[in-house]
Amino acid sequence: MTNENSHVHSSIYSAKSFSIIVVGAGLSGITAAHELVSRGFSVTLLEAQSRIGGRIDTSLIEGTPIELGCQYIHGPGGNPLTPLLKKFHIDFKPISITNMIIYDTEGKPINFESLSAFREAVESRLKGSSKKRFSEASEFKEFTPEVFLHAFREQIHQKSVYTPERKDSLQSYKLGLTLDHLGGNHVIINGYSKLPEGLLKEVKNSGLLEIHLDHEVTAIKDEGHRVVVTTPHGKFDANVVVCTVPLKVLKAIHFNPPLSARKQEAIENLGMAIHEKILLHFDEPFWPNDVHYLLPYDPETGFWREIINLHHFIKEKSGGTLLISSYAERTELEVSDNKLVESALNMLIRIFGNKVSKPKWSKITRWYKDPFVQGAYSYHTEKSSLRDNEDLSEPQGKICFAGEHTSQFPSSVDGAYLSGIKAAKDVSKILNIF
Repeated sequence: MTNENSHVHSSIYSAKSFSIIVVGAGLSGITAAHELVSRGFSVTLLEAQSRIGGRIDTSLIEGTPIELGCQYIHGPGGNPLTPLLKKFHIDFKPISITNMIIYDTEGKPINFESLSAFREAVESRLKGSSKKRFSEASEFKEFTPEVFLHAFREQIHQKSVYTPERKDSLQSYKLGLTLDHLGGNHVIINGYSKLPEGLLKEVKNSGLLEIHLDHEVTAIKDEGHRVVVTTPHGKFDANVVVCTVPLKVLKAIHFNPPLSARKQEAIENLGMAIHEKILLHFDEPFWPNDVHYLLPYDPETGFWREIINLHHFIKEKSGGTLLISSYAERTELEVSDNKLVESALNMLIRIFGNKVSKPKWSKITRWYKDPFVQGAYSYHTEKSSLRDNEDLSEPQGKICFAGEHTSQFPSSVDGAYLSGIKAAKDVSKILNIF
């Protein structure tokens, strides 16, 4: 026991002699900073925006927490985030893809059985794209209604079906949601921002953490003995840097030496999804309150829209809120907020007629236009694989990397969290502090 304690104290003492810069105060960056400070390192956290949290962004509207960014925890059972959500009193409720009403082009509910022809077409597409591995997924021996609904959403989102790398489940087929997510999605109902805020609060007064907001990093230079980081407010240097900026933002930073060819290739291979939110709040709900999803056809775009009945999940003081997900091309979003709201209302009127009232308030996100984010989350294109995520996660010299795009569970909050933990471990390995 004495020797073990002596080793721990020695490691902490040694860690204090090293300085670390973490670039980006999203969840992966905050997690890395939290882990590093807990290990005794001196950490400087640089964030380009005027707030922390990254793509976790809770806005308090009329006393109700509304998520402008991350919305879910995928499969709380066994999820590394679950203990933290409980610790920081973050509540969540299950949302089911089977609790859904699909509307036809005339705005009338569709009977599931009437979709048999389309179901067969989707099944054929999945079997063809999976390169014989479809039959190897024991969970998918039968094409169940739940699986079909996921595939239907895949068609709605107009995404690609991707080649898997894992054979143990359909998780790698990238059907928008993984196998683990089937029936496992839960909606955060009282503020996701309490997660990064809670982690930061635990180490904020340690004396080992400096936080600088509004500090955009434009260059990172690895000089061997030190790493120099450039911002408009001056230069910072440290023994090791952890870079956690989103996927496409990596291209906006000048790395010296340049990022390896494999990292640059991975950045090009992976895509950044455009997934925005149109939030509408009405004085009185005019839709079925017990339904989780509404999927109406939108004649203006020619495909179905996914609407989440937020009123069913969150605690609102009055009225009700609908969340309309917009998976679109940039050109479809290059219109005014008023035009997007008008389009959404026209779609709702096709279903509910004169029951639809003028929204009390509306909120529209434009993550794809944020220069420090450039999209909602990374995704696999047809030419990419989990190897790209792995390559992006590997340290280069004295620069470590984190972010959901570096995780083997990309596009997820838990992936971002786990990548921050890995990056902290990578720093310890580089400096031989264990």
